[in-house]
Amino acid sequence: MPPLRPILPLLLLPLLLLLPRPASCAETDAAPPPHPAPVPLLTLSGGTAQLFDGADRPFGSIGWRPAARLADHLGADFLVAVGTHGERYVAAGFFCELPLFSRLVLTPAFATGWYDPGDDDDDFDLGFPLEFRSTLQLDWCFHSGVRLGITAFHLSNASFGLHNPGTEAIAVVLSIPLRFPAAAAP
Repeated sequence: MPPLRPILPLLLLPLLLLLPRPASCAETDAAPPPHPAPVPLLTLSGGTAQLFDGADRPFGSIGWRPAARLADHLGADFLVAVGTHGERYVAAGFFCELPLFSRLVLTPAFATGWYDPGDDDDDFDLGFPLEFRSTLQLDWCFHSGVRLGITAFHLSNASFGLHNPGTEAIAVVLSIPLRFPAAAAP
C-alpha cells in the first residue's frame, strides 16, 4: 500500500464543500466591507521537498506579498527559500487569492526563480538554474488577519536544462499581515 502522506491534502479537500461561503479574510465581528483593502503579507513556511522521490528534503522560506492588487485578487509574490543541505531558491511571480468558504482562501501562484543546489553531497540538482514554481495554497484566516495554511508546489526547469527532474513539495505556511501606522497629519 502506498504511503498516504503525499495524498493526504487531496483527501481532505472534499471536506471543504461542507463549509459555508466567506465574507472576507479580514472579517471581524462587525459586518465586513464587500472587498476589504488588502494588506502586505509576510509569509513564513517550512516543509519538505522531493515528496515522490523517496528522499525528503526539509526547507524553509520567507516571502513578501505587497498590498497592491489588480482586480482585487491578483498580486505580486516574492520568495527566498533555503534547504537543510545548502539549496537556495529566489523567485518572483504572481498569485491570485480566491475566497472559498468561511475564512478559507485558495491561492494559486506562479513564479520564476533562480535555483542553486548548494554544496550538497547528494547533489539535489534540478538540472538548470532557472526554475519555475507552480503553487496551490489553502489558508485559514483568523479574525486578526493572520493566516495559517498548507501549500503544495512543483519546481521545474521546463526542459531548459539537459535533464528536468523537477520536484514536488509540501509546507505549512504562516502569513502575517503587516499594518503600518498611518502618517500623522501635519
